[in-house]
Amino acid sequence: MSAAAMSAAWPVVWPLALGAILLSLWRHGKIQRVVAVVGSLVHVVLAGLLLAQALDGPVVAVFGGWAPPFGIAFVADRLGASMALITAVIGLAVTVYSLSGIDARREGFGYHTLVQILLAGVCGAFLTGDFFNLYVWFEVMLMASFVLLALGGEKRQMMGALQYVALNLIASTAFLIALGLLFGLVGTLNMADVARQLPAAGQPALAGTVCSLLLLAFGVKAAIFPVYVWLPSSYHTPPTVVKRMKPFSSMWLAIRPISSMWAATMIFWGFLAPWAGFFLTMRLPRASMRISSARGSTSARMTSRMAAS
Repeated sequence: MSAAAMSAAWPVVWPLALGAILLSLWRHGKIQRVVAVVGSLVHVVLAGLLLAQALDGPVVAVFGGWAPPFGIAFVADRLGASMALITAVIGLAVTVYSLSGIDARREGFGYHTLVQILLAGVCGAFLTGDFFNLYVWFEVMLMASFVLLALGGEKRQMMGALQYVALNLIASTAFLIALGLLFGLVGTLNMADVARQLPAAGQPALAGTVCSLLLLAFGVKAAIFPVYVWLPSSYHTPPTVVKRMKPFSSMWLAIRPISSMWAATMIFWGFLAPWAGFFLTMRLPRASMRISSARGSTSARMTSRMAAS
């Protein structure tokens, strides 16, 4: 693998290595903080260099000696590299803020290491070129964010974290089912291969199901209306700095896959449009009747109250 190709992996490899270094320094709080800040600054530089290369064209890194679509590849295009740089910059800001926003007890529980693992998961999701690898990085982010939400062990934190992880595990299950259906449909999970083969698969109903499951999974993880029920119960429980980190990772992480799924949905709009028309035809009149009925009942109650008074 060339040095230019390896640069596509550095925004993921570096936070993982930095997390391991920080874990070994858990008894040395001051040194750990300095290393965390300097390491986060290096992460910003690496992501910036990657974006500079991606401006001239996508940077591809293939691992394990297996060529795509069989091997795992990182593809740093302009969007993915830009998101990786934003991730690194916000990670640096959060690390600096943590110097005064996180107490020594939580630092001793591995706070700085968990932040780096979370950053690695977000960058991995932005840069991967494989759908199953996207699932893996989603789960890396989920594990780190779950521990961050529960870090400190307070009762309200544990309740919020349990609701968060339970609903996100349901979303992960939907994600995994969608990937199984997608692999059965086109025989590959490489994103570039799927983009080429999916329109020619000739099964719009199954493709629409895959799109729906993926959109549900990404929506739950990003707390998008109306599947955001875990957010109110868990957002207020951790320290302020974690509050700033968690919504950033969830919402920004969903931008790339949701934009991809929007394009896929447009491809299969010919399948979705009849069902949308059926829904509008069958449901809206009923909804209007219910609203009219409710208004009539309310007017009747108000009239009876006025007469009684």
